[in-house]
Amino acid sequence: MSQKWVQGKLFPVKKICGKCGVEKPLDKFHFKVKRDNTRERQCPECRNAKNRKYREDNREKARGSVRKWKLANRDKDNAHSAKRRAAKLQRTPKWLTKEHYKQMEDMYTKAYRLTEQTGVKYQVDHIIPLRGKNVSGLHVPWNLQVITAAENFSKNNKYEVMQC
Repeated sequence: MSQKWVQGKLFPVKKICGKCGVEKPLDKFHFKVKRDNTRERQCPECRNAKNRKYREDNREKARGSVRKWKLANRDKDNAHSAKRRAAKLQRTPKWLTKEHYKQMEDMYTKAYRLTEQTGVKYQVDHIIPLRGKNVSGLHVPWNLQVITAAENFSKNNKYEVMQC
């Protein structure tokens, strides 16, 4: 484990992941919940993969816990929804025409019809997320696409730039 001297004491600057065995910078490891100054054993990538597998293997249990949380925390859930709606409104340009609004409405209608016809949940996705980490898109027709809910959830708030 790499260490450095700070005010006469040795402190680690890197840590080895207990799952993948790769040495990574210490700041990549999250602090443990309800513990002072101790870090998680696994790197975020390994922990996320473990959590993703658990949610896939226990889909109904995971959904139930989300529902339970939403019922117990309606105020937080409502605040999150309001924040999302506000972001959407702030990302909708004033110069859109009635035709643009009609095109967007048609996308939502298409998603609804595909869900009804196939039994697979479809959603309207923003190609460039409204609140992305590195980039933020607009709520305009050319930034919308109809994709399955599973694709939309896996995409999350990410936007991958194609490099030539």
